[in-house]
Amino acid sequence: MDKLFEDQRKSYIEIGKIYFWTATINKWQKLLLGKEFKEIIISSFEHLSKIKKIDIYAFVIMPNHIHVIWKVNELNGKKQFKARF
Repeated sequence: MDKLFEDQRKSYIEIGKIYFWTATINKWQKLLLGKEFKEIIISSFEHLSKIKKIDIYAFVIMPNHIHVIWKVNELNGKKQFKARF
């Protein structure tokens, strides 16, 4: 049997590995329609990248979720990096 699909989906991010990560808003609410909320996300990415906590390869901000291709270089004060972001 092909083992490609047997691996469990990981709910954690390992330091130094590149991931495609998605964050959704509760009940798919369209909270990211406004420019000001998108700017907060972008500002956070810029800050964390500048202090070398993450490397961002690509991202897209949709009205109710975001997609990111990134690498986490070190933890940022929380056990799971995505909780800190």
